[in-house]
Amino acid sequence: MNDKPIKLLLVEDNPGDVRLIKEQLAEANDFFEIICVDLISKGIDYIIHHDFDAVLLDLGLPDSQGIRNIENMLTAQPSIPLVVLTGFDDENTAIEAVHRGAQDYLIKGSTDGKMLARVIRYAIERKNTEEELKQSLQKLTLVLGKTVKAMAKAVEIRDPYTAGHQKRGAVLARAISQEMNLSPKSLKVLNLPA
Repeated sequence: MNDKPIKLLLVEDNPGDVRLIKEQLAEANDFFEIICVDLISKGIDYIIHHDFDAVLLDLGLPDSQGIRNIENMLTAQPSIPLVVLTGFDDENTAIEAVHRGAQDYLIKGSTDGKMLARVIRYAIERKNTEEELKQSLQKLTLVLGKTVKAMAKAVEIRDPYTAGHQKRGAVLARAISQEMNLSPKSLKVLNLPA
């Protein structure tokens, strides 16, 4: 049992499902602090103005349907762990949901309280790990950029004839890649030696 309650935003419009989910999570060994809303617009407002550990999201809501619900929530709060709990049992939709950022996809009626609590905890842990990896990658990219610049300066000091060659080459490569309409990710790679 955790000392700190898990703050969960439940976005579900069916009062019977809300009651069942609350009962299931109450039976689990974790303590959940659950806020319920019945519209995606209310859910977005809540995650913008309040801190939550996770979102449990239905795909069929009165003001929004399907995968769009995931996109709307994650656009408003990209770092929130989101688990889909829906009555729509479709493998393609489940795969698409995960590709769009959901941590898991569950079908209503196919889970018990312990499993639901475990899925939510795992979703939180996976999202935290993803965020740590992103931060590590940013730091590594920064260090790599500084290393490349230091090496370029060392080469220029040793051979003044080629001074600025790496920088001019990088500028030219960026200009060519922009004309070719390469992706921003490709352009970012070309920025390393500059």
